[in-house]
Parts: sequence; structure tokens; C-alpha cells
Amino acid sequence: MRIPISASLVFLAVTGALAQVQPTQRLAEGRVRKSLGFGPDIPHAVFKTSPEHIALDFNAQSVSKEPFKVATAFVERLLANNGQLGELSSYEIRDDSYTDDNTGVTHVYFRQLVNFLEVADGLINVNVKDGVILSYGDSFYRGPVPQPFTSPAVEQGLPTAWEAHCVDLGRTMQSSLRKDRLSATNENGQVSMSKVGAASHTSQRLQHLFATNCGSAEMTAQLGATTEAFGLGNGLGTARDAVLAFMVAATPNMELSEAILENYDVYVERISSTMEVNFNPEGGSRIVETLSNVPDAVNPVKAHHAYVQVPNGDKTELTLVWKLEVEMQDNWYEAAVTAFHPHKLVSVVDWASDASDHPKHLAPTPKKPKKDRTESATYNVFGWGVNDPECGNRTIEKEGADKLASPRGWHSISAVNDPNSEGLRVKKDVINNYTTTWGNNVFAHENWEGRNNWEDNYRPDAGLSLNFNFTYDPQIVDGGESLAEAKKYINTTVTQLFYTVNLIHDLYYRYGFDEKAGNFQQDNFDRGGREGDAVIANAQDGSGYNNANFMTPPDGQNGRCRMYLWNTAQPYRDGDLEAGIVIHELSHGLSTRLTGGPANSGCLGWGESGGMGEGWGDFLATVIRSTSTYSDYAMGAWAANRPTGIRNYVYSLNETINPSTYKTLDKPGYWGVHAIGEVWAEILWVVAQKLIEKHGYTDSLFPPHQLEDGSIPTGDFYRPVEYDSFGKQKPLVPKHGNSLSVQLVLNGMKLQKCMPSFFDARDAIIQADQVLTGGENFCELWQGFGERGLGQDARVEGRTPWGGGVRWNGFGLPTACRQEKVPDTPSDDDDDEDDAGAINLLGSSVLGLDPQTINRLNGESFQQDALVTSNGEYSFQYAAFYDASTSANASIRYVSVARRSLASPDSSAWEKLTLTDYSQTDDDGHDIISLGISHTDGTLHLGFDQHDNNLNYRISRPGIATNPQNTTWSSDIFGSVLDHLPGLESLDKSVYFINITYPRFLSLTAAAKAASDSTADLLLELRGVNNNAYINGLDFDPQGALHVSWTYRDYVNDTGEDVANHDMDYALSYDLGSTWYNNWNQTIANTTSQWPILPSAAGITVFSIPKYGGILNQEAQTVDSAGRIHVLNRENTTGVEQWYHYWRSTTTHWTRTALPLNLPSVNNVTGTPTVIGKRGKILARGSALLAVLPSNAVNSSALSILSSSAHGHFRDWEVVWEVSAGCMAEPLFDRYRFEDGGDGDGVLSLFLVNGTNVEVLDLDLSGFA
Repeated sequence: MRIPISASLVFLAVTGALAQVQPTQRLAEGRVRKSLGFGPDIPHAVFKTSPEHIALDFNAQSVSKEPFKVATAFVERLLANNGQLGELSSYEIRDDSYTDDNTGVTHVYFRQLVNFLEVADGLINVNVKDGVILSYGDSFYRGPVPQPFTSPAVEQGLPTAWEAHCVDLGRTMQSSLRKDRLSATNENGQVSMSKVGAASHTSQRLQHLFATNCGSAEMTAQLGATTEAFGLGNGLGTARDAVLAFMVAATPNMELSEAILENYDVYVERISSTMEVNFNPEGGSRIVETLSNVPDAVNPVKAHHAYVQVPNGDKTELTLVWKLEVEMQDNWYEAAVTAFHPHKLVSVVDWASDASDHPKHLAPTPKKPKKDRTESATYNVFGWGVNDPECGNRTIEKEGADKLASPRGWHSISAVNDPNSEGLRVKKDVINNYTTTWGNNVFAHENWEGRNNWEDNYRPDAGLSLNFNFTYDPQIVDGGESLAEAKKYINTTVTQLFYTVNLIHDLYYRYGFDEKAGNFQQDNFDRGGREGDAVIANAQDGSGYNNANFMTPPDGQNGRCRMYLWNTAQPYRDGDLEAGIVIHELSHGLSTRLTGGPANSGCLGWGESGGMGEGWGDFLATVIRSTSTYSDYAMGAWAANRPTGIRNYVYSLNETINPSTYKTLDKPGYWGVHAIGEVWAEILWVVAQKLIEKHGYTDSLFPPHQLEDGSIPTGDFYRPVEYDSFGKQKPLVPKHGNSLSVQLVLNGMKLQKCMPSFFDARDAIIQADQVLTGGENFCELWQGFGERGLGQDARVEGRTPWGGGVRWNGFGLPTACRQEKVPDTPSDDDDDEDDAGAINLLGSSVLGLDPQTINRLNGESFQQDALVTSNGEYSFQYAAFYDASTSANASIRYVSVARRSLASPDSSAWEKLTLTDYSQTDDDGHDIISLGISHTDGTLHLGFDQHDNNLNYRISRPGIATNPQNTTWSSDIFGSVLDHLPGLESLDKSVYFINITYPRFLSLTAAAKAASDSTADLLLELRGVNNNAYINGLDFDPQGALHVSWTYRDYVNDTGEDVANHDMDYALSYDLGSTWYNNWNQTIANTTSQWPILPSAAGITVFSIPKYGGILNQEAQTVDSAGRIHVLNRENTTGVEQWYHYWRSTTTHWTRTALPLNLPSVNNVTGTPTVIGKRGKILARGSALLAVLPSNAVNSSALSILSSSAHGHFRDWEVVWEVSAGCMAEPLFDRYRFEDGGDGDGVLSLFLVNGTNVEVLDLDLSGFA
């Protein structure tokens, strides 16, 4: 029986990982919940906070009444520009779109339709106010419409997110386990058997993630083979086939998975199906299939056809899926399974979210509802602000129902929306009043059986007095009686849960989580939204221990909160009594309903999005419990019986106590949503403290109650009321920092797109402040985000849907806030592994013999590209040099080119070819060789021996670099010497190709190519000899801007002295060198208009350095991953010749820092200081810098490497590696192998002249980032 090829490839890749996974350990009592969560990352998805304004024919006073028209016009224009509007490619406006009463912002949600089917992840959300598009998120599919009931992604064999996720997760887990084994090795190199098998905390997390998400993948592949055996082949499958494929992967019952495989036909036949046709407002229809008797599902499964996007490079393809809604005992899934056999999982969102990744009883029948309610209820509970029993005592608290949020109080519910009235004829105006923990916002009860039944579960009854006053005094008992002891106090714990849930409902309501926004209420009082969805809250849920979770289906379906006992202490600790855990869980409902709209519960399913769902809960719980006296806080500390709680770190402003930054997400232990979430919560905690510093603190987060006339008094809570030009009241603004931070976070959730990234959520919060306050906290917010690496220059590359990728902290701020560009205290982003500093020598290899001329020919700073790596399917490194070993006459030098395979076990094995048809005879160090590689056609290019002479240029046959493994390395791969550039034969050679000096090749970045014709030529022309601009470098930044810095020399004399050098100058271009700007973005040149950069151009000098100031021509330059330009040079302006680092922030500010290495200073014959010695290099990788500095002492060939990073303001330079000999010339390096501009492996290859040899030295610096 054949197994589908794509599936078998996945399992071959992770076989080793599967062998390492141990069965999940059951808790002493209860169960561990299995949860799947993954899906595709849409590469073109965007969230924009400054979209183009569309002028419409509405007058100013009526425009606010037409927000849906404004949004629709915007979307239609957006789609029309991309050719996405047509009969088979359209959209619908979802009916959960609404106008926020708190802010006046209208949130409009568009769903994409292709072939009249929804594209499940094709979404646009538009935020409109006063006729202006504030922001929008867009993940609509951009591509051709497929033929109906075809699946282009399947036809092209594209891997699903599940397959990619499991491969990457398996590799990461194996790597972590290998580290564990290495850590078990003792100092004698022997493995300590007592440590073997002791997986680290990180490995345990990865094992759990792999077991739950990928452990059943092999069974799903076997199911594909099974269905093929039944003759289903690769055809379109039924909903019954799809749901069985999903259940094989989703069920925690492995025996059931095996049974389905063995008796597939039996299980298919058991499932019954009924059809239901739903007509959409736009005239389309959707057939929904309801499947009953699905194994391990607790309710019938809903299924319908849809499309999901599958990434294919920088675009996506559509795959036809069965979209399923599956409710299980411990999960509530929204899943997409390919519609064709063999069925594969494409995306899964679990609407249930946990607090952490760590005998039956008959329930008494509840009392009948009481019809009359005469008094407010009272509760003996841990009052608001008391996080847990160790933080305070229980007190009698009065029913604190907010009249706006809960107009009928907490114990009353309209009969028509009361589950107890189901099946009865009741009048609309009949109100049922209860004396139990049953009300409009929450149904709280025990759930000792751990099942989904809830209506008849036990609830405490306080009688007509509504006095919920129960004892709580658990005792230490024998281990076997601990559960029974905890159950004695069920009245107290249910009461506490009921009290906390209601208060959070009312609090969040007042900050904008109301009926239209999708809150949880049985009766919405005709105020919008979908009703019938109060929280079902289970106390002491019997389905597990030491956790809690919340299930958030779309608006109109009950949310489910399950609180557990914690067997971490004696007596057991009850999670219902730790308010922070309850608040965390309820906040899942908040963030899920506010992000992407109330009717879409799939927007926080995995990766950074899923992590932020956890982080918002921690942040809000921490802000709610905080006081005016600052303190650090742990999450879940009391329940877990652990001072630091259930997270890696407590929430703290102290970077030693909590070192979390954006970069922390790259660590192996941060794959799970909880670890990702605690980084987000820490960032928000820092941001909140910035607002508190500015606006102060309020002891109560609850706004004043509504007055009888419906108005809201400002009191000391809000700022004074303001009105717009039309006399309309503006939104109320909380006046204190802690209340304002809560408001901005909730408002930001409403603005951000579905599946937001950290960047999207950050930008949404900043825009929320712009909408609410006019942006008065712009800098405080950026400073808070920037302190933890989420500043303006933060970035990520290769982000995967499940949170993978490589991130770079960014501490840069907008120009308006640039007085604080980086943190005041240098610190690492975490506490261990990725600190820069560990450099390992991998080896050295000899290329050939150096000619040993008086003036160096090999190893000149002008020679930018002596060593170049071509990264592709086959990684080869190439070197170009003058070789004395191939000529008997020392005065004749030939050009040699060598290559080696970086994938070869013997990386010192160079192949060399020598071009003997041209000889170099001038003893002139300017006659260097420059080597370039065209990745388009695989040609090698050489520029050589042309100082004050004609152009000498050679080009190889195509394919040499792109297909190296099939190329014989010999001199005949190069053509003859050219005196012109290919393609420019028509130009007058006597004008354009003479007096050529310092040739260099430049690779255009993707951003640069997008800005112009990718075939454009780039030419830098310098004229005259009286003001020569000697450039340090010419570099593109990640956004495609071109940067150049230089030093002027007033006159070129023949004595070799550099006393005429002066000034550090700078310019940049955004259009490949046509238009040039100074540091302040003022236009200084336009080469297309024959307007060159002149020495008199305003604003080009960033550091004024006089003649005789010790600055050297053509030292070094680079650009880092954030777009900051860095220059290495030297000065003696302080009286001592020193190396200096000059750098430009993304906000145009230049900084100059002396490096901790002095240089020798020598006087010339006239007694004035001159500059001698060898030039160095500066390199960037991520936010780390390296300076490679040769010794300038007489007869010294020593070499030093210094490091610095953005964390230390680039002022923390220190020597990290040095060698006493081996660098006779100026060191050169392979930037394409090391720096971020290529796809390098972090190995620094140095091109050196060591004695008579030309060598390559390889250093492992992969830890620098």
C-alpha cells in the first residue's frame, strides 16, 4: 500500500525527533490537554496605519454617517488596482462590523469570496472615523481565480504549514536534546549516566509541542494510504472523510486513532450528514454540512467548503478545503483540511486557551429560579485587587454591578434568553431572578466530572437574602483525601469565580468591550451584537489539574472558562481563588473577540498572534493587581506554589530580573504561545510604566457610574469633556497612566488586523493613542516599546507562522523622540547563550604566493571584493589575487582565481586557475583586482590592473557560479580582456573607460531593485584631482537606500603623505544614485541632470576634521540590519592617533566613539604629524559590529578583532580576539558569507598576506547578531 510522497518526506525529516519523544506524563490526578495550533503565514499580509486618503462626495457633517460607504469605496479601489474584482472574485461585508461608541471609530470587516466560496484567511479590516481611513489590515488573496473545485496548491505539491511546522519543530527539538546530552558530559569528556535522559525545561517544552502537534502526523499519512486502498485515490473527498482525517490527528486518544485506521469504512458509515443552505446578504450562498456521530466530538460538527492560502515564495496559491468546527471535550477547533485525498491539515485554531503549558461525583440538582429579587447580593470573597489568599483576607463585598454594563445586576436574566426557559413559551418582558450563581454574564458552577454538561451542575444558593457567605478553611489531610477536602469548599470557590467574572465583565465593558464588540452576555438589551453567549464558568473542573483554560467561539456562542485545582501544595490550592489566573482566562475572550471582529475566532491561533493572546491576559491581570507603589509581579505564583510563578520571569522593569526583549523570541524555548506571550506582556508592562510616569496612577480602574440621565461624570477618572467643531462630544480620555494603558491596549486590539504580529499590535496601540488623545503619548509609547527591542528599527526575517524566524532588536525612535535612541543601560536581550564574544578559529588555507612587491598588490583596502561567496543550492567561495607562484619572473604577475566548496568536509581544498594571457607589471598598489558574481546568469566578473589606465575587464561563461558542481575549473571559462563594460560598447572608450581607479562590484538589494529597473547600471563618477573624494564605502541598506561616506583630499601629491585629508562627509540616495541628499534629506545633487555632488554642497560634512587631523582615505564602511551606517577611520584631533567609529542612527543623528586601541603617530620631514600603516575593516551582523584592526606598529603583523552592539550604544567596544602575527597587509573579508546582505553562515573569512603566502583565515562568529 502506497503512502503519499509528500507525507513520507515529512516523516523522514523528523524520524529522529519522533524517537526522542516520550509519552506525556499524566498528572497524579486529572489529564494533560492536547492542543493543535498552526497555519500558513500570508507573505503579502499588511497592517497599515497611514493609508492613502480617498476623497468622496460627502459633505463634512454627514460623512460620519457614511463610514461603511467610505470603507467600501476604499476596499474596491484597493482591489481594483490589483485586478481582484470580478464575478468570481469579490467580497462581502460581515455583519459583525460596528461603530465603537467609545471612540467613534467604525470597524468594517470584509471577507473575500472566490468562486462564491469564502477565502478563510482572505480578510480586510478597515478602521474609519469622520470619513477618514485610519488604518487597515489586508490578507486578501492576490492571484488568478482557479477553476471551480480545483486546488492549485495541491496540484503544485506545495507543503502545508503543518508539514513545515513539524519538520522545523522536530529539528529544533533534536538540537535542544543534543545540547542536553552535551551538558551531561563531565570534565573528562565522558557522559555522566546519571544525567542522561534528564531533558532541560526547554527540551521538555519542545517535546510537548512536538508530541501534541506532530505526534499523530504519521497516522494521518497512513490514513491517506488507507483511503487510497478504498479506491478514493486523489479525488475530491467528502466532509466525512475530512473530519476523520482531522480526528486522527486531533484526538488525544491514540487507541481511537488506531481504530479509525483499522476500521475506516465502519467509522465513515457511522457519520450521518444533513445539509443546510445559508443565504448571504450579497446573494451568494453557503452550504453547511452538519455531521453527527463524529468520534470524540461532543456536538455535531459543522463543515463547508472554503479556500485557504498556501505560501509559494512571496505569493500564495489557493487550496480547496473543508472548513470544520469541531467541539471536543477539551478543545473547540476551527480547522481547515484539504478537500482532496489524501486529506492534510492546512490550518488549525484551538478556541481553547490555557493559562500555562504544565472517581465521579453526582452533582446536586440546582434550585428553581426565584421570581422576585428584593436586594443586592453580598459575597464573602477575596475582594477586588486581592490577587490570592496570600495577598489579603476575605471580606464581605456588595454586588458591584455597573449600571451601564449590567443594568439588571448580576443575578437576573430575561426569560427569553435564559437556558432554563429553553422549550418554554415565555414573554419577552419576563425577567428571571436567581439566588444562585446564575446570571446574565456568567453561569458559575462545579464541574467535578470534567465533562461538557453544565446546565444542571451544582451552584450555591444564597436564598432570598442573596448573602453568599460561606466558610473557607481547608486543612492538610492524607494525600488520598486532598481532593475531597477541596470539594468541601465548593460554595466558596464558585462564589469567588462568579464575583470575579462579573467584575471583569463590567470593567472591560466600560473600556469598550460591549455588546457590539462581542462581549459575553445572554441578553444584549437591544444594544447590538449577538446574544446568548454568557460565560460558562466551571469551578474545580475535573478534566485536569494545575491549569486553566478558556474557549472562545464566535459571538453568539457561550464562552467556556474552566478553572482547576492545583495539587502543588497541601491543602490543594484552588485556581478559582487566584484572580490573576481568572482574569488571564477571561482576557482570552476579550482579545479573541476584539481582534478581527466578534464573529471571527481564528485570528489569534498560533505564532506571535497566539502568543500575544496569552500576553494580553498576563498584562491585564498584572495591571489590575498593581498598586501605586511599584512592585514586580509573578503570574500564577500562589496556585503554582512557586515565587516566580508559571512564567520564565516575573514582570519587572529591571532587565536583570526580566531580560526579555523582542529578540528573546528566537530562543529555542520560545516556540510555544505562552513563552511568546510573556515577552509581549513584559513589553506592555514597560510601556504602561512610561504612561504612569507621565500621567500618574489611579487606585481604581473602574470609571464613575452612569448618572440617571445617562451621562458619565468625569470625576477624577477622566479628563474634562471636550467637543469637536460640530459640537459633538469627543471620546472620554482616562487621565491616569494605568487606566490609559488599559484603554489603549483594548482600543489597539480593535484596530489591528487578523493574525497580527508584534509590529502590528505595537502600531495599533500607537494609533489608538492618536485617535484618543491626538498622539500626545507618541514618544512615551515608542520609548516603552524601544526599551525592550521593539523600536522603529526592529525587524524579523524568515518569520514562520508558528513564531520562527530571526529577529533583531531595534531601539531606534522616530525623529521627534530621538533624544533617547537606545537604552541607557547596556544589556543583553536574554541571560545566556547568544552573547557576542565566542570566536572559534576554524582553520586557515593557502591560496598562493604573494609577489612581495614594494607597494602591496594583494591586501589593499581599495580591494573591496577579493573574497566572495555565492550562496545558492551550492555554496562556493571565490578568491582573486595576484599570484607569484605561477611565473618564473618575479616582475610578472598573473591574475589567479580560486574557488572552494563550503559544503565540502575539507574546506581548505581550493581549486585554482591562472590567467596567463595578461601580465601585471607595474609596482602600484592601486592596481588591485575586484571580483564580482552575477546571481542572475552565474557569471564571474573581474576588474584589474587599471589605475590611471584603460579599463581591464573579464567575464566568465554563464552558469559558472550557479552550477559550480558541473563546471571544470580551468582558465578557459573566462573570455578575453575587454576595454569596455558589456552592453556599453557604443560609448566612447577614450572618454568613459580611461583613468579607472578602485573598481568595485555592488549587489542590488531586493528593495533597491523594486525602486527602479532591476537592469539599471550604477556608475559613480568622481571628477578632478584638486578635491578628490575618497569613499569609505558604497552600501545599500535593507530598505534600498544607497549610502556613501568619504574623505576629501585637497591635492594628490606624490610623496605618499596623507596630510591633505580632511572631513567626514556623507550623502544618500533613494533612486540608485540619481538624486542625492545630505544628512538632513536636502537635495544636493541630481546626476541625471549633470548636477554632481560638489565639495561646496550644503550639509554633507557630518564631522569637521582639519588637515593634519590624522584621518585616512578609504578606510571602511558598512550598514547594519537596521539601516544604520557605520564608518571606521582614525583621527589625532585629541593629540593621540586613534581608531574611531562613526555611526548614523535611523533618525539622522551621528555619533563618534574612540576605539580602545591607539595608533602610532609619526612626524614627517616638516615636523607635522602624518598617517601611516594599514587600514582596518568594520563589519555588521544583526545589531552587532566587529572592527578588524591590523597593527600599525613597525614590523608588526598582529591582528585584533573588537566587538560592539546597539545594546551598549555602540560605545562598548572591546577586544574579543587577537593574534600576534599573520597580517602583513590590510585585511579583507567576505561580506557575503558573514554579513546580513547575503545568506551567510556567520563565518568570517579573512583574506590576509601572511609572510610570503596569500591565505584565507576562517573564524566562526555565528553567535554575533
